[in-house]
Amino acid sequence: MQRLRSLAALALIGATACSSHGGAAVTPPTAPVGGGVTTSGTQAKLTVIVPQAGTTTSSTSVRRPQYVSPSSTNLVVAVNGGTPTTYGLTPQSPGCVVQVGNVTCTFGVVAPAGQDALALTLTDGTGKVLSQNVVTATIAAGAATPVAVTLAGVPTSVAVVPGAGARIDGTSAPYHFPGLFAQPVEVEPLDADGNVIIGPGAPTITNVAVTTGSAYAGVTSAKTTDPAAYVLRPVDGTAGGQTVTVSATVQGVPLSDGTTSAPVTGTTNYTFTPALMTASGAFITVYSIETQNPVAQFKACPGLCTLTIVDDATTDGKGGIYLLYHQIAGLQVASTLSVYPPGATAPSYALGSAAGVNGATGITVDKNGTIYVANATSGFFPHRTASSIEEFAPGATTATTKITGTPAQPGGIAVDPQGNVYVADKTGAVDVYAPGGTTPSETLSDPSLGSPSRLALDASGGLYVNDATNDDIAYFAAGQTALTSTLSDGSFGITPGAPIMIDPSGNLWYSLTGNNVIERLSASALPNSVSFLPQFNAGGAMGWIP
Repeated sequence: MQRLRSLAALALIGATACSSHGGAAVTPPTAPVGGGVTTSGTQAKLTVIVPQAGTTTSSTSVRRPQYVSPSSTNLVVAVNGGTPTTYGLTPQSPGCVVQVGNVTCTFGVVAPAGQDALALTLTDGTGKVLSQNVVTATIAAGAATPVAVTLAGVPTSVAVVPGAGARIDGTSAPYHFPGLFAQPVEVEPLDADGNVIIGPGAPTITNVAVTTGSAYAGVTSAKTTDPAAYVLRPVDGTAGGQTVTVSATVQGVPLSDGTTSAPVTGTTNYTFTPALMTASGAFITVYSIETQNPVAQFKACPGLCTLTIVDDATTDGKGGIYLLYHQIAGLQVASTLSVYPPGATAPSYALGSAAGVNGATGITVDKNGTIYVANATSGFFPHRTASSIEEFAPGATTATTKITGTPAQPGGIAVDPQGNVYVADKTGAVDVYAPGGTTPSETLSDPSLGSPSRLALDASGGLYVNDATNDDIAYFAAGQTALTSTLSDGSFGITPGAPIMIDPSGNLWYSLTGNNVIERLSASALPNSVSFLPQFNAGGAMGWIP
């Protein structure tokens, strides 16, 4: 939608003038009726600056200060309740000139000496009232007295639109907000011509709230100097796919007849849409699934993040992000697991070697938020640590369960809804640990399985295995220990440790390491054949944000 922005004020002699550029010029209306330019005698001197009409994007991109609505074509003045006089506000009107694209008009309004009440109304070319007010001024005898007044923009509607810097998809409501990040929104009172009323004389904004879907999101003041600025914040992944309604009310303003206009309430819908989290190098980047546009990017570790390598990353059902990386300092290699709440760009806590994260190669999270870390055998005597699986309850910094005797070089880890843990053994098998078990309950293997690394489970419980040795992806059906099928294509280009993921639609994603490209295989052909979907222009370890 295209919006004209205006500042609800009348620029008069004695007041500071301000202008705006850009957009199409104001269309000249019909010739004004009545008033002209008085050059002598007792009068109130008014200078009106009508800004050049400009447009913005669907979001409130730039707040350009503008005196009076760009649609203003007439000024109607009634002195002390007398007969109104109309003054034209177009380039062709007497007393008006074009300066820097704006129309500047100067009028002398005949008024008796002493204290006078000036009722002022701005209208467009069809007579719609855009702003009004009554000002009391003391007029000097025999002179032109400059009079300053702020007109009140008369609201006829109100919208809650994406604010400056909002990362949105779409140009009209319902706006799409991907990634569960808090986004700026702005309350925009609109005049009869759809111009946004801001600045002095703008109506008071009240009752900004999420009126439908408050269980999924909330809206609060941005706490800036801009009273129209607010923040829409989803609660967590439960907001994914939900549409919420944000409403706002603007109060009435004083009119030239001494009354007050009626309050106006409006609503705008927002939908929270999915995003893809990727982690590569020292950065996490979140992309909109809908447009592939980046939504957020932030560092994987504090400080400079030198010699930092991401080992694995995943997300949970609420949109939380889990990042495993290691840093190299001389002969020391330190692993860290950072946990990011939904919509956050900084971790709420981190787990390191003190918590048992040593030489970690893979992480996964179950439906309850329990974190599983696959540690490889690492270090040198006498500080060598054995391979293990560490389990951390949600928010815990000490492992609740530790499984030893696991593969010395695990390639990846996954957990199904029943709590069975799958650990890839790079020597050619996948070990399965039953809930609470400390030894494998079964092993998935096949003579053709070369060096299994990353794992992904589908909704049926079937397991996909990245087998870079054979440049293919192996599949084990739920409950089967023997290979069910192998997905292969001459263009796969799978590398050791390349991340794989199943999205909520059952499509299989795998990252082409180093190429910043993610391939997608359609669920319609899986698990027995390959049908490519359009590529996603990103790379690295990945996770789905609902």
